Amino acid sequence: MIERHFTDSNNREGPDHKFAMDPDKWARMVEETRLLERSLGSPDKFIAENEVQTAVVQRRCLRAAREIKAGERFTREMIDVLRPATPGAIKPDQITEVIGTRALADMPAGKELRWTDLGE
Repeated sequence: MIERHFTDSNNREGPDHKFAMDPDKWARMVEETRLLERSLGSPDKFIAENEVQTAVVQRRCLRAAREIKAGERFTREMIDVLRPATPGAIKPDQITEVIGTRALADMPAGKELRWTDLGE
């Protein structure tokens, strides 16, 4: 919110006219405010087309912290959160859902975890 005093002339009598904005100053303030709004960009966040490949490298996924045998039940200590986030791998915000599940097959250390690799 912006509060400003406006006048058609700073030469008028009264307590506010001396520091109020005249039409030219008001127009400039509005113009600069619109420039600031454009420079802030959109509040909508998305991955741009030219960022798709870097999103894989920059994001993290869940990975086996050590070799895991088929049938082992996952604990937090068995899970690393590492880059890159291979497409289809389980994301870090789902780690609590992985804990307590069982590995359906042997997994080497570092393998990304996928829901198809886990069972009850």
